[in-house]
Amino acid sequence: MKKTKFFLLIALLAMVSSASAQFANTNASAGGNKMRSVDTEGWEKVYVSYNPMKMIIDTKGADDVEFTGFSLGYSKGYSISKDFPLFAEVGIEGTYAFKTMDAEDLGYNSNYDIEQKTTYVGVSVPLNLGYKFTIAEKNLSIVPYVGVNLRGNIIGKYKIIQDDEEEDYDYFDKDDVGKDGQWKRVQFGYQLGIGLYYNQIYVGVGHSKDMSELCKKTKVSKTSITLGYTF
Repeated sequence: MKKTKFFLLIALLAMVSSASAQFANTNASAGGNKMRSVDTEGWEKVYVSYNPMKMIIDTKGADDVEFTGFSLGYSKGYSISKDFPLFAEVGIEGTYAFKTMDAEDLGYNSNYDIEQKTTYVGVSVPLNLGYKFTIAEKNLSIVPYVGVNLRGNIIGKYKIIQDDEEEDYDYFDKDDVGKDGQWKRVQFGYQLGIGLYYNQIYVGVGHSKDMSELCKKTKVSKTSITLGYTF
């Protein structure tokens, strides 16, 4: 929750400062100010992200589970107005995440020979609303954004390795994980963040969280540290 509020504060402050600068630019452009300008040109972007993820379990005594993830995506920004730099951005993003838990993580003695490896693959469709604040004759832009996403959970598996023997389990199989632990195939959530465009290079940071449950009393949050190329 603290992280969400932090990113939201950044996005809102950036939007306010961008809007204020936009009104100032209307008069400044008449005086020949070339440092700030209104840019309503859309974009296309391919990107990769590093994604620290957390499975938040809202059950008494249960600990959150952290995952390491990576994403590959494509998005396109569309100008909503010819005179105001407000944009809708839609895209598609694939995420791969993994987690390895040793004996202590699983609640056993550290000398116990057991390990659990979890693998996740999902695809999401984000829809964002962003405001572009442009300086340096359109070479540098800052875009805070907020939005929603629809995610399809494709693969969710784990294996237990004990004494050199493996047993495979599927999170979508009720027989493997029980009714309460069975994952849903489709979820929706929200995201917010801020991006920096410099020429054709994009760098951004964002945060997303489920609004619907992955399974009973369980949601996933994800931080995105992104590097992309625009065209």
